[in-house]
Amino acid sequence: MNKVWQEPQVMVQPFVANEYVAACYRIRCRTPKDNGFFKYLFDDTNKSGTWDSGDKVLMAHPVTEFQGCNEWHSNIIRDEAPAVNGFVTNNYSPTDWLGQQNESYGVFWWEENLGSTYDYHVMTPGAENYETNPNAS
Repeated sequence: MNKVWQEPQVMVQPFVANEYVAACYRIRCRTPKDNGFFKYLFDDTNKSGTWDSGDKVLMAHPVTEFQGCNEWHSNIIRDEAPAVNGFVTNNYSPTDWLGQQNESYGVFWWEENLGSTYDYHVMTPGAENYETNPNAS
């Protein structure tokens, strides 16, 4: 069997950048009012930016109360910096029986399975309880 000489060939594959960019964040779980106690956590389901009847209850402790675990959570992957996506309150309804507005506080919430009955964690945007962690993997 004879071997035939062929001219060397260079194969070039163009580099195509991925348009998706995400960052890992390290976030401290704290509720508003200096890690105060609250009874309800709502998701801003209708994306209105205000607590209203269109928002879904994620966590309810009508008899007891909850607060942030005060721990730093690493490797929370987000497309952008944490922003308000829910609310904590001490009332179930946005208005009381007289129609007056009940108090709510905007929070960034996320779910992280740590083995608890409620694995929801919150952070108050604007309190700068987060930092980017670009080297996390």
